[in-house]
Amino acid sequence: MKRIAILLILILPLLAMALDVPQSRLDKLGEKPAKERLASIEKLMKRYSGDERLESLWSEAFWESLDDIDPVERIEIVKGKLRKDPDNGLLSKLLGDAYFDYSHGKGGSTYMDSALFAYENAALKMPDHLPAIGSVGALYDEKEDYEQAVFWYQRALEVKPDHVATLVNLGGSLYNKGDSNGAIDAYRRALEVDPMSQDAHYNLGVAFAEAQIYREAVVEWDLVVEIDPNTPVAQQAASNAQLLKEVLNETVYKGGRKIRKLGSVGEETTNNPKAGTGEPGVGPAGQTLEKKK
Repeated sequence: MKRIAILLILILPLLAMALDVPQSRLDKLGEKPAKERLASIEKLMKRYSGDERLESLWSEAFWESLDDIDPVERIEIVKGKLRKDPDNGLLSKLLGDAYFDYSHGKGGSTYMDSALFAYENAALKMPDHLPAIGSVGALYDEKEDYEQAVFWYQRALEVKPDHVATLVNLGGSLYNKGDSNGAIDAYRRALEVDPMSQDAHYNLGVAFAEAQIYREAVVEWDLVVEIDPNTPVAQQAASNAQLLKEVLNETVYKGGRKIRKLGSVGEETTNNPKAGTGEPGVGPAGQTLEKKK
């Protein structure tokens, strides 16, 4: 019996490895057109159930296959697939993406609620799916319902506590609801994970400025420039820091309200909820500091 137990201990990790798709196969998928790639991924998903890399690739390929389709027709196509497979959380997420796109085009804000409903359904079906949960938080943030945004970002952090984009987004929502101390804590947590995050340093500087901790704000903005002086956020940080340095000992200045955010989670993304499968993007630069009147 002991020999059998030892053999199982040795074999089970190998079996788990065998259940993962070889990375070489995933790399080859990128060489195919979207529709052909989609068909190949769906075959692999039947064999390798629950592989998050495949789920992400499937979402990308499916969305790419709809690139040239009218936004309204795109919504109907996804809804049609969802009717056939109502428990499919990935389709619910993509329906949210379709509504989100349309709401920022001809559809208007009415479709924002449809996007939110679809994202919440996706999060319900996939309670550990970071992109779905983060998309709900990002949409509530866009709707300026910061209490709900904070709730959903905190849920996302239960799935992945060290996710930098979510920590930055959480800080943004806390800041916007008036909790500068909470925002500072979230940005510091993000920087513990990634000390080179320009967005976290920049936003930490804004939160420090809001809390009237001006010298620390300057330190954070100088760090943004030091990390990479050629990014838009570095240029804004340099402007903010210079302004504070010039007047630090004379007149009190406070930070502008707009801060940089990375929105959806999943993989780190822009503050566009539908971009839940990529790597971190860059939001709009923060406002310049304004003189306190």
